[in-house]
Order: sequence, then C-alpha cells, then structure tokens
Amino acid sequence: MSRFLSAFETYFSQRTDAPPEFGHAAGLMCLSTVALGRRWLNTGLHPNIYMLLVGPSSRDRKSTSINIGMDLLAEVDPRRLGPSEFSPEGLCFYMRKKTGKASRNKITIAMSEFGTHLAAAKKNYAQGIGALMCQLYDGETITRAKAGKRPIVVKNPRLNVFGGCSYGMLEKYCEPVDWEGGFFARILFVAGTKRPNSYASLPVTPTALRDAAKAGLNDVKRDCEIAPGEMALTPAALTMYESYVRSVPDENSDPALVAQRERLLNTVPKLAALYQIDLAGVPGQIPMIDVPAVEKAINFAKFSWVTFNNVFSRSSSTYRARTMARIWEVVTEGRFVPRRDLLRRFTARIDELQPILDQLTKS
Repeated sequence: MSRFLSAFETYFSQRTDAPPEFGHAAGLMCLSTVALGRRWLNTGLHPNIYMLLVGPSSRDRKSTSINIGMDLLAEVDPRRLGPSEFSPEGLCFYMRKKTGKASRNKITIAMSEFGTHLAAAKKNYAQGIGALMCQLYDGETITRAKAGKRPIVVKNPRLNVFGGCSYGMLEKYCEPVDWEGGFFARILFVAGTKRPNSYASLPVTPTALRDAAKAGLNDVKRDCEIAPGEMALTPAALTMYESYVRSVPDENSDPALVAQRERLLNTVPKLAALYQIDLAGVPGQIPMIDVPAVEKAINFAKFSWVTFNNVFSRSSSTYRARTMARIWEVVTEGRFVPRRDLLRRFTARIDELQPILDQLTKS
C-alpha cells in the first residue's frame, strides 16, 4: 500500500488543474529527495533523478506543479532544497564540504524556468554547466581550483533536478549538440496527456489532504533514516527488468536517441527503488525491490521515452531551420501575415527574424 505517492497525487489533483502526470512526477521527486544518501541499489546506483516537465507555455502549470512538491519538501526535509539560480562555481561552492558542518552534497534543485537556464548557457559565464550536471548526476567527487584560491571539493554528490520548460523555449535554445551531449540524456521528460478541466478560480488549499501527504512523506523519510543501506531486486523483479532491456530495440544510429535509450534503461532500477520505498514495509528493515515496483518503473520509462521522442523531433534541428520551416508553413497558407505577428508567433526578436525572412525571400 502506498504511504505517500497516492496521497500526494490526491492532494495535487485538488490543488491544481495541472496534468496528473506532473503530480506523479513531483511525487517521485519528493521520494527521491528523502532517499538521497539513505537508500541506494546494490549495483552502486543511487536513486537521484533529473526530470523535466514539458508542455505549451503557461498552459500546463509546470511551475505550479514543481512548487507544490518543493513546498512540501520545505517542511519535511528543508536542508535538501538547493538554490534555483546558480553558476557552476556557485553550485559547487554551495555543495562543498565545510569544516565542522554537515555537508550539503545531497540536494534537489528546482528549475521551474529551465528555458532561462538554456538561454544563459549560450553566454560565456554559464559555459560548462552541462558537463558539471553530468558529473553531479553520476556522483563523481568534484574538485574545482582557481589560481591563488583553495580548491572547492564536492565529495560524493547526490543531486536531483526538477525543471519545467515550454516547447517554444526548447525549440528556440536547443541545438543538435545539446541533444547529443550527456546532460539531456540523463533527463526524464514528462508531458501532460490528460489535463483536467481548467479551474475558473484558484482552488482552496485542501489542508487535510496536504497533511496526509506530508505525514506519508515523513513516514518514508523516517524509515530511510532508521534503516539506511542498499536495496536489491528480487529474482523475479530482476528477470522482469532484464526481459524489458532485451525488448527495447537497439537499432537507431542517432547519437541522441542511443544516449537516451541507454540512460533510460539504467534509470528503471532507480525508479523501481522509489516505488518500493513508497510501499509500507517492516519498520527497521530494508525491503527488496519486487515485481510491482519494477513494473511501475518500466511503465514510467516507456512514457518518458515517448515524450522524449516527441520533444526531440520538435527541437533537434537548429533554431534557424525550425523557424524557417514554420514560417514557410504560414506563407503557404496563402494569406498575408504582418511581420509583427510573425515576431509574436515565433517569440523572436527582429534581429533574429529578419535574416530568416531575407533568406526565404531569396529562395
């Protein structure tokens, strides 16, 4: 029986009209946060995850979904919430080991405006953030040194990233190299498919439902603190996972799809551990990961793979090529469109749009 996830999803559904898939993702992120450094797999994997909510701008309540989960964590495990704005050096400085103080190397970062980070990554000061995120995801000890200063050391980091981004921002700021790099391959993409009817006004916070979700998360946290250690799959669960791995085709030559496939398969045991942690067990004992948890993890991985393919198909070419194709679709409709309308439709500046219009005019 679910101790937290079911209660949280019920609370989430009464708190916002965001898609239920976003509530499920936020619940998994809460579970992962309280499990960091307290539970891990016997293969050496830790259940940290990078997750990105994607959808149309302003419509699917991506930021609201993230905030609902983070607000609950702020009461249950506040030390594990990291900064939402940072540079590579600033993040390492925040997570570093301080003499005589508890380490902050196990945190969750909320990036509700992930698109702004993509835009910033094009500037010089944010170069290297993708590589750093890969190291932090993998749990590698990081040492950053500057001339004349003491090195910054982050030992055994365990990092979660929970972000939200519109399709438009991904299309505008993602280049092919972004998809082929390791950072995007480590992200679970989540899109809404069953959005409820929009609320006419903001709903009243369901206090009793929130208290039930908070109590469930506290219960999970307490169990992880009392009995920390490694988790293993039961023989039947391992057979199910291996069968799933063999069933996933390995025929695509696109580097981005190959990278996402490999990372996604490695993420299934992580997700399974979270689903198992959510279930009530014997206090003081570490449960084995059984078939139901692996089945849920596989279903989530399948859903994420479909979402990734959709986002990748929309955003994997260059911004210029994508914009040209979309403008051409408008032109071929056979009606006059003022330039200011094109600027609004494609969220572009005149200095970005005019060279594209000039090239289309010459074609």
